[in-house]
This record gives sequence, structure tokens and C-alpha cells, in this order.
Amino acid sequence: MENEVEMQRSASNLTLFVSRSGSGDALPLVFVNGLGGMQESWFFQVRHFSETREVVTYDHRGNGRSPYIEGPARLETYLEDLLELLDREAIAIADFVGISFGGRLLQLLALRAPERVRRLCLVATTAAPSQDTGTHPLREMTSMGEDRFMDEVVPLLFGPRYVAANQKRLRAFARGRQRLGMDPRGIEMQWKAICHFDMRSRLSELSHPTLVVHGKEDALTPFRAAERLVDGLADATLVALEEVGHSPQVENWPAFNRALQDFLNGPVA
Repeated sequence: MENEVEMQRSASNLTLFVSRSGSGDALPLVFVNGLGGMQESWFFQVRHFSETREVVTYDHRGNGRSPYIEGPARLETYLEDLLELLDREAIAIADFVGISFGGRLLQLLALRAPERVRRLCLVATTAAPSQDTGTHPLREMTSMGEDRFMDEVVPLLFGPRYVAANQKRLRAFARGRQRLGMDPRGIEMQWKAICHFDMRSRLSELSHPTLVVHGKEDALTPFRAAERLVDGLADATLVALEEVGHSPQVENWPAFNRALQDFLNGPVA
């Protein structure tokens, strides 16, 4: 990615790894990762959208190239990080796309700082909390070897069709995650944050135009979560992708990019 910079937050000594790519007169387009996610998961979107506008991606604290730092394990902590990032990058208002954990975070952003948001795209996400039931593959993935990661995590992150057709690519993905390492403290903090998150009773307060994109074969966040999001939001459109799992932006990136492009180019009330 182009123009990669580190954002220093003096109050907490937090370093977030941020990338800015492209340019243009349109508002910046900010992509927000899921639990344990890295900026690279938005490769197909950065490549496409940076041709016409500025694109911003970043790694959450304790994920990717952003180091871990302690803080309350709540979505509010990550909201403070995002708002600080926007301030330091001089982004007063933007369009936002968030997947899974990132989609939860963007619901909170739209509620607490609605003036910073023009449009929202919520991907493979929910307004409901996760259940803190102890063990879970995502919670334990930092300690997994390649085979266990392939057996337990990959089927949660990708749909069956994509997994069957991309075994070599996914093995390389698993090896890469193990090689780069994942901070277990960062994963655990994000996990606890989504267990305490619940926006179901407040969805109607979000008035921003919203695109909800969800794979019909999502094994991690079932498709009914998307339907409930759309039912609860004031101005939402649902795009359902057939034979796609929890990673629509990778599994069927052409359809994902088209849907997002159409949404961002649509009329503003």
C-alpha cells in the first residue's frame, strides 16, 4: 500500500499502523478490519477504489502491524482509537466500510459521532453480542498450528465453495498468519469487546444510508443477522451474495466492489 505511516497517540503511547492510498475530490473511504484482521484483507478494494478516491486502512491495536496496548476490553476503546486516527489524519467526515468486528465498531461510530459519517457499509456483521462461552476457534487461533488453523478457522472465515477451490492459497494464508504472529492479548481484547457489545435496541437511531453485505453461507455470522440489521436500520439496503461465507470482499470481490461502488455513487438525500 502507498503512503504508509505510523500514527502515534501521545496520551497512551499507542501506535496504529495506517495506510493511505490514492487521491480524489470525493470523501475518504475508510475500511475497518475484523477480529484479528489485517489491512491486506482489503487488497481488492484498495486497488479498485484508490483509482478514484483516497482510501484509508489501519490495523487495530494488538493486530497486524499495530502493537498491543492495554485498555478496557470494550468497543468504546476501539472507537476512541478510530476517532483519534480520524483527527490526526485530518478526516472530518468519510464513508466507512467495516467487516465483522469492524462492522460492530462502525455502528457505534455512527451512534456516537454521526457527524463523522456520510455512508456506512456493514459486512458480515451483527448488532448482537457474541456469547462468551469460553473456548472458540477465533479466540484460540494464536496458538494453532497450520493444520488446526485450516480445519477450525478457515471454514469460519470462508465459504465452502471458496475453501474447496483455493486450498493452496488458504494454506499460504494459514502459514503467513503463523509466520507473522498474532498477539493473543489483542485477540482476547477484541473477543471480550464483542461479547459486551449490543446495538440491537439502538439501531433505529442510525439514520445514515447503509449498505449491508452478507454471504449466504456465512458460518460465523449467520445470514439472519444481516436481515435483522436491515429490519432495524432506518435506511438500509441488503446485498446477499450466494455461495459466499464470512469474507465477501475476498471470496467474490468483483460483486462486492460493484455493490459498494453503486452504493457510494448513489444519490444522497
